[in-house]
Amino acid sequence: MMHTKHVKNIIKESKVSVAIFSTERYASGDVSGLQLSGLATEILDSKELQSAAENYFSRSANNDEFMNQTSAKDVEALWHFFKIVPKELWCFDSRIFGELRERVNIDGLNLSIV
Repeated sequence: MMHTKHVKNIIKESKVSVAIFSTERYASGDVSGLQLSGLATEILDSKELQSAAENYFSRSANNDEFMNQTSAKDVEALWHFFKIVPKELWCFDSRIFGELRERVNIDGLNLSIV
């Protein structure tokens, strides 16, 4: 939502950091996930919006009413899609790296939603 603190912060400063991890531990107690830094921007291109909406809404049961409230359907919508273009990416997997993280070379990786 465009009035939220998160979005206002992104509009003011597009540099972001993100952590994605599994909330479930392995039987051994180990954890895994990704950390990244990059630039966040609102998705305005109609093809990118369609791709983002298809990806987002394919994860759950019928969300037609909610989908109609997104920028994929209406520029003045309540909910807007944003994307992050990663500049740095790290993997952490305590089964492999212990308590350290390993930097991933992102050159040549296709990290976009298709």
